[in-house]
Amino acid sequence: IYDRYRVLLGDEALELVVDSGSNVLLEWLLELRTGRKTAQLDEQRILWEQGAVLDVGGRKIDYLKAPIELDAAQFLEATQDMYSECLADLVRGRLGLDLSELVRADVAWAFRAGGFDSAFRSDNMLDVAVTQMNDMGLDAKHNGRVRFDTEERTGKNPRAFCVPVKVPTEVYLVLRPQGGHGDYRTFWHELGHAMHFASPTPDMPFEARWLGDNSVTEGFAMLWDHLTGDRLWLRRYVELNEGDQQRLVRESGVQELYLARRYAAKLIYELSLHDSDLTGLGAEYAERLSAATLFEYTERDCLSDVDPGFYCARYLRAWQLEAVLSNTLRERFDEDWFRNPRAGAFVHELMSLGQSKPAQELAREVTVTPLTFKPLHDRLEKALS
Repeated sequence: IYDRYRVLLGDEALELVVDSGSNVLLEWLLELRTGRKTAQLDEQRILWEQGAVLDVGGRKIDYLKAPIELDAAQFLEATQDMYSECLADLVRGRLGLDLSELVRADVAWAFRAGGFDSAFRSDNMLDVAVTQMNDMGLDAKHNGRVRFDTEERTGKNPRAFCVPVKVPTEVYLVLRPQGGHGDYRTFWHELGHAMHFASPTPDMPFEARWLGDNSVTEGFAMLWDHLTGDRLWLRRYVELNEGDQQRLVRESGVQELYLARRYAAKLIYELSLHDSDLTGLGAEYAERLSAATLFEYTERDCLSDVDPGFYCARYLRAWQLEAVLSNTLRERFDEDWFRNPRAGAFVHELMSLGQSKPAQELAREVTVTPLTFKPLHDRLEKALS
């Protein structure tokens, strides 16, 4: 490549760039010239990185995968005791089971917070959402950009989902509510997607409105859905006594920790899957997912329980982004930021960027810190203490 474009490395090109007065072009050209001088060393470094393998406690990890895999593994290790203790209390009380008896089919029952159903009426869900967004100075329908499909019809999916038909002018949020806290959490998640897709201006580039890093839209979806497990939000928008509020906050925290640990384990497994000859994958899948979630997974799902394009990594980055955003909102606009118009303006400004910035860049601009699991870990530890 350097040989093909050697004209860029000559003194004439340097003179032209200097005469242009563009510091950006000058910096780029100087990096090219320096890169040409060090190209052989760079190639040697790249070859070494591609072949290097780390031995971590007897486990072999490709050097280039280490930052991703170790970060997820460290999160699993850091939350192991907290998760097992809280999950044990939950399933013993709800299912009458010990951790050793749990199988994957028990997940839905373990986290089905049916005792709170009366506070989360399906006929009131949309009104609560509109009210809360109004409190933030936001329009849940975005002046008609977000359209709610609430009609009952045969074959309609019972869960809420979002369909961005034309970003940002035509976004559908489809719901067929059945009642219960799970409906609210799912609906608020999809509302986060819908409001995010409806926020950019129509003249933004296609890639900024439609493409980009999906960790961002998932982060905004989580920002909204986590509100349904927030004590102050519950106190303001649903009818639950203080004891039930505390119990639901704790149960929501356990469920979130289950999901985050599941996706951390999935990422580690999927990295192995895509770098293998498919031999012995069933056993690895069952071992990793069972150890992370404490529900017994079977080998037969090792190929069906896989997200295309490592989407599990998008979810993990979304958790990191959501934790950063929610911390910032609390610091700037207090614990009840979800009813503060200034917070609404702040969130809308971020959502109006669409997906023009990847999650890590958005996080740095908001908090001047990189994406890590620490804010998520700290928040869950506080919720579950």
